Amino acid sequence: MQLILDRVGWIVQQNQPFKVIPPREVMSDRSILRGDDVLDRLRGTKWRLSLADGREEELSFTEMMVTAYNLFHLRGRLQELQSQGNGPTDGFDISFKVDPSQIMTPEGVKALLSKLDLEE
Repeated sequence: MQLILDRVGWIVQQNQPFKVIPPREVMSDRSILRGDDVLDRLRGTKWRLSLADGREEELSFTEMMVTAYNLFHLRGRLQELQSQGNGPTDGFDISFKVDPSQIMTPEGVKALLSKLDLEE
């Protein structure tokens, strides 16, 4: 879990754009992303996270979903802080705990997958 949090922190801190490359199963059938059996169909798949600096990481489906959740949560919190007048260099502390079982539901996974810009 710490590796995921470190990855998310680095992406947000560096303002790094990233791309998510889904597994072959998704590339050949995008309807998987909307199905109620999404967890069963994607469990055990490998996803790639490609960063703008050229680094690429292979993640399990669960790791990808937890990473995506944390990225969206952290970016949302930062936007909230900035809308309150806190600039990007102002000090702040954000902490949160994520239980993967809360994310890894058909509804949670479908919501996260709908927010990701998946590469072909």
